[in-house]
Amino acid sequence: MDKIKVVITVLIFTFFIKSVKGYPETDSVAHPFILSDLRGNKISSEKIFSSKLTVLIFWSSWEIDSLNLLVKWQKYFDKFNDKGLSVVGICSEKQKITEQQKNNIIELIQNKKISFPILLDEGLSVFNLYRVIALPTTFLIDQSKRITLTLFGLPLVETEQMFKTISDTFEPEKKKLEVVRSDSISSEASRYFNYANTEFKRGKIENAKKYAEKAKLVDSSFTEPILLLTQISLEERNYDELKKYLLKLESASVNSYQFNLLKCEYLITQKKYDEAIKKLDSFNPKGSNDSYLHALLGYALGMKKNIQMCEQEFSIAAKLDSLDYRVARLKAEVYNFYEKSKEADELLNLSKRLRRQTR
Repeated sequence: MDKIKVVITVLIFTFFIKSVKGYPETDSVAHPFILSDLRGNKISSEKIFSSKLTVLIFWSSWEIDSLNLLVKWQKYFDKFNDKGLSVVGICSEKQKITEQQKNNIIELIQNKKISFPILLDEGLSVFNLYRVIALPTTFLIDQSKRITLTLFGLPLVETEQMFKTISDTFEPEKKKLEVVRSDSISSEASRYFNYANTEFKRGKIENAKKYAEKAKLVDSSFTEPILLLTQISLEERNYDELKKYLLKLESASVNSYQFNLLKCEYLITQKKYDEAIKKLDSFNPKGSNDSYLHALLGYALGMKKNIQMCEQEFSIAAKLDSLDYRVARLKAEVYNFYEKSKEADELLNLSKRLRRQTR
């Protein structure tokens, strides 16, 4: 019954999103609370909010976007926890959580390799206190206990902007590598891009192209649709289209991390392995939690017939993000090169399944 109530609130949120966006208001003071963690220890918000930046994620085990978001935040927690980032998941499962349900949550968290604190919001008291109307919902809270950002659900563009905020806060020296785009992307362009990205993850490439093109036409300053079209062209090995999109991005002075990785993949397809490896090494892969970066290194090393290092990099990539379909796709390219068609087909099928799972 509690689950039905939460689903209803999500539907209400979807219908009235324009009227409630950003509520609770940015710059409002975060409410204090005390909740139990999975071991039964009482955790106070006073302790949580003492970090330079705190992330509160309201989530539930039955909502796939919630689980995907926890996995994404784990990478940022691993990278920035020692620099002052605190991440806390508030499980808003239902009014009453049985011992069996609690054990199921513990098992789920262990399987997803989540190491940041998970608190149980029995009675949904904190859920109601923060006026959450969708799962997942994320709050960024600064050291003065003020809410600096509120994000309902998991909209693609806004979520990436949120992660960009985190990276800018803890790695300001890398801001120059971020995508250059307008501060006010139109909602219509954003909506089309979300459709495009969802269709792309499902493997419905033609639909993805159609929506990405619409997003690009609606807002020419919006570079993400072009990045997506670039990625599609790479995967399809459509080099005429690829060159067109690369020129557009370069003419827009885009020099993002994502763009540079796509260029590295292109270099590998053009058999410029040493150039690609040199560029990838410049991103400090030993200290990186980016599965795509390690998969590209594995791809380049494999094509250079360095099998041991190739397998090592792919293993690292898979451990960093078991849901990243690109890892399986790129490894399949290597296996095809070595004429291991059976293994390559299995990897390509895995890549397609992962796309559907993370849509």
